Amino acid sequence: MLVDSGLVPRMRAMCERIGRRVCLYGDAAYPLSDVLLRAPKRNNRTPAMREYATAMSHYRESVEWVFGKMGSLWPFVTDATRKMIGARATSKEDWVAALLTNYHTCRYAGVANSYFETRPPTMQEYRAMYHLE
Repeated sequence: MLVDSGLVPRMRAMCERIGRRVCLYGDAAYPLSDVLLRAPKRNNRTPAMREYATAMSHYRESVEWVFGKMGSLWPFVTDATRKMIGARATSKEDWVAALLTNYHTCRYAGVANSYFETRPPTMQEYRAMYHLE
């Protein structure tokens, strides 16, 4: 599924376009790459690997905040009845909800911005990053 998504080449292209390295962090099931980091596998973790996994768990938790924000702004996203196969264009609805949530974050910031003491991109910066202009 990861290969079919084209995510890794698209991430590399985005890094080139914006002129800086950006990485996604996934669980231990994902392969390591220059744009995809993952938690170390549980067996044979060194103390340094355990410390890294603990530190990164805070970042993974922040991803849950984003999904929580999306669910609170757009409750239909978390409605289990809409997930029936073939019932609706669910993936398109989820994509639009994610896009609008990101726009909302650009305008009003979010919990993760406060937690990590960062500012969200402006809407113009966000659109340019993803060629949404």
